[in-house]
Amino acid sequence: MDRPIPPTVKMPTGVEVHGGSLRIWFMYRGHRCRESLGVPPTKANIKKASQQRSHITYLIRTGAFDYGEAFPESPNLARFGVNSATITVSQLAQRWLRYKALDISNNTHARYTSMLKTIVNYMGPDRFCSDLRQQDFAELRSQLLDAPQNHTNRAKSGRTVRTVNTYLTIARQMFEFALSNDIVESRFWESVKQLKKTRSKPEPLSTDEFGRLLAACLHPQDANLITVAVYTGLRHGELISLAWEDIDLTRRELKVSRNLASIGEFVQPKTESGERVIKLLSPAVEALQAQQAITKLYPSNAINVVLREKRRIRIDHCTFVFNPLVTARGEYEKPHYSNTSLEDKWTRICKRAGIKRRPPYQTRHTFACWMLSNGANPAYIAGQMGHSTAQMVFNVYGDWIPENDANQVAMLEASLKKSAPHMPHKKTRNA
Repeated sequence: MDRPIPPTVKMPTGVEVHGGSLRIWFMYRGHRCRESLGVPPTKANIKKASQQRSHITYLIRTGAFDYGEAFPESPNLARFGVNSATITVSQLAQRWLRYKALDISNNTHARYTSMLKTIVNYMGPDRFCSDLRQQDFAELRSQLLDAPQNHTNRAKSGRTVRTVNTYLTIARQMFEFALSNDIVESRFWESVKQLKKTRSKPEPLSTDEFGRLLAACLHPQDANLITVAVYTGLRHGELISLAWEDIDLTRRELKVSRNLASIGEFVQPKTESGERVIKLLSPAVEALQAQQAITKLYPSNAINVVLREKRRIRIDHCTFVFNPLVTARGEYEKPHYSNTSLEDKWTRICKRAGIKRRPPYQTRHTFACWMLSNGANPAYIAGQMGHSTAQMVFNVYGDWIPENDANQVAMLEASLKKSAPHMPHKKTRNA
């Protein structure tokens, strides 16, 4: 671990400690400028600070330094007369992303970067933000919905309404930042509404489709993986991250403490309610017992898990339950699946089984729908799935909650007969 350096250590030129954090100084337009970096004075941070200062002085010498882009929140901007009216859409996106960096995970940062690239290209990277109007934001919405996506080998015609609304939410946040920093003068985006969307319903597997999927698996590990996914409701990043160290088959419990993000790093579950203990149903127990013979004796791996607190990690020792090396033919080196490789495997199995192709996330929907259809308590299901309340279960899976008022009344009657005190009978007078 990189610890703060002793106060006697000599600092590189232009790097100093102020208020417990590193800051750099440099000469710009005849003035000595100081900028706090907001990081502790560790050896690694000092090296990075020195490199950052060297880069800034190089940009100043070559005339390419943009003070507002390098330090968008700096009070020095007013001193040098940085004109907010000349800030471009591209520059705004870079500033906003730096502003958000400490508040979001690495995975979210990568997702925002990708979406902002599209937003900037559609709005015009060199357009001045001060020139943008309502029509420009409305045009962004239209382009996001209709313009072909040619940046992948699976070119699509436009985007889904849900995706478009996500892009618009990010764009609105960026322009709110611009408004609060006097880069734009009005909320020109405010009257451009989110697109209306019909809620898509879950498409759970039928019991027949589930049986056909298992029959289509070419290796027992694949059948065990699908069974565990369906009977636990795990997210697929959680399923990939599952280790034997997390499982107690004697107690029939499974602990969820990590997730594999789309950028390939292990992280804590998104929310605290996501860290949970799942009570295993018999089919999941049987699948895991069968899987023990396949992967439990594989070596343990030390992995970094990125924590919610910024710049903190923990090290987990994991013997992964589902290991692609079991069936790999030399082309796979990691002891765990990636999100992409798991989705590809799912697609191939669906094709062999001859069933409608669904996203692999439908195994999670299958768990919820099957449990509800069999009378499970929505609050219990919410806890098993990692939701903080049962509201999500009611919202998404309401059609699978049976109308069992009569059964509930019968259950209450039976329970009350056993536990409620008997009311004394009123004596009647003899006539």
